[in-house]
Amino acid sequence: MHRCLNILEIADMICALLDPRISSVSGPTPYRHLASVARTCTALQGPALDHLWSSTALSKILIRCMPSDLWAIATVDGKWSKEQAILLLRPVRDLDWNRVHLYAPRVKTLSSGNGWSLHGIFPALSMALPDALFPNLQTLDWGDYDEDFHYIHLFLHPTLTTIKCSPSSDSDSSLLSTLMAKCPRLTNITVSTLLSPGVLVSEFVRKLQCAEHISVTIVDAAALQHVSHLNTLKSLTLHTLPNTLQLPPVGRKATFPVLRQFSVDDTEVGPTTQVLRWCSGVPLDTFNVAFYEPLTAKEMRGLVTAMSTAFLHSSLTDLCIGNSCDDLNIDPDVYLNPFQSLRHVFIFANLVSLTIASPLGFDLDDEAVLELAKAWPRITVLRLGVRCSARTPRTTLSCLHSFAQNCPRLQILGMLLNATAVPICTTSLAQRSLHTLEVDHSSLAADPVSVARFLSGMFPEMTDIETFREYYDNDDEDDLMFDDEDVRLHNQWKEVQELLDGNQ
Repeated sequence: MHRCLNILEIADMICALLDPRISSVSGPTPYRHLASVARTCTALQGPALDHLWSSTALSKILIRCMPSDLWAIATVDGKWSKEQAILLLRPVRDLDWNRVHLYAPRVKTLSSGNGWSLHGIFPALSMALPDALFPNLQTLDWGDYDEDFHYIHLFLHPTLTTIKCSPSSDSDSSLLSTLMAKCPRLTNITVSTLLSPGVLVSEFVRKLQCAEHISVTIVDAAALQHVSHLNTLKSLTLHTLPNTLQLPPVGRKATFPVLRQFSVDDTEVGPTTQVLRWCSGVPLDTFNVAFYEPLTAKEMRGLVTAMSTAFLHSSLTDLCIGNSCDDLNIDPDVYLNPFQSLRHVFIFANLVSLTIASPLGFDLDDEAVLELAKAWPRITVLRLGVRCSARTPRTTLSCLHSFAQNCPRLQILGMLLNATAVPICTTSLAQRSLHTLEVDHSSLAADPVSVARFLSGMFPEMTDIETFREYYDNDDEDDLMFDDEDVRLHNQWKEVQELLDGNQ
């Protein structure tokens, strides 16, 4: 055995290459190489076992490391589907923990077990569980099983830095009042609950002093103000924002001085715009927000205007604004966004990914597209999605020249086009990064061959064209009856895609 294998860092690097969570190892038994090394090489046994047991489910360690005559496995009806349940066959003895003690110190991430119900054995375990069974535990991911939740206290070690939990009752949520006292090193917190309209969650958030990553359902104004002053907070994810937010004047203190990622999953535009106007100079690189109601043009303008002062212009690289719309008869005078609104986003010149979904999109023409293509030279993903087909766009296939000439890194482009006329490809230098064109409800020339020839000449690596009906059943008789035009356009664009594939 080479003496280099006695160097712990080298041994760990070798085992990391065999760990499917770190490297590209795959297959039906992805951990078999690590297991083989642990069994056959003395020098690598310790590091290999560290990787094998660094992340595990409680059910796994109980079944594999405790005597087989202690448990029985049964299938029971769970909340959403069938679950595997562990049944206790006899009392737990001290000797039953011998093998567990060998592997438990290696566990850094522990989950309650996906698809396993443990509430039948927790009463016995709570009486027999050794103290500090997982002395090096850093991450605890506790599932949302009602009967199991209150046993989480058995694993709240002071070593924890990350916790994910889903309290499903007010009594479960009372855990939050003592969580920081039990786990003072917590920096990464995910709490998913919609109980008590965020009161307990907000009280908990206001106690955080050194959090780096926070993901919770909802917070009140006081909690939001508190985390805005944390010098450690890098990531904030909220499910929604309260409808009314009485935010005090910011004063001289900077808001979110080191925040890099901010996401709101399902909210209204009013509170979101209010929060953005309250912020100033936040060094975000990623902002994601999704609204459950369609934004009017006025609301969109207020939102992007607020963003232009809330975030540092040089830092933002990823921006996503999601918007739902089920009304196909939406008023263009109210919902069609003027190009001027999009100009407020031009100040973020380092954007790499931009997605803005809205009912009718932006009122663009070919000259406007040239302006926006020049504004974002580093862009790789650009989606200006349109939810409804209520208008004919002014952008033609000619506008694609602007992207070919000014956006060399662009890989995915989504926008509405009027492709009824096919121009001559005048770009001398082909753009070889773009591979996907998302056309939504775009109209198309009668001759798919000419469209394919134009696209392949400008973007020779393009292989995929996606329409609004990309994931619909386009052979359904009802769809053919009521959405026949959309289905026809989808089939035509797919003809273009087949021709592009034939040119590769």
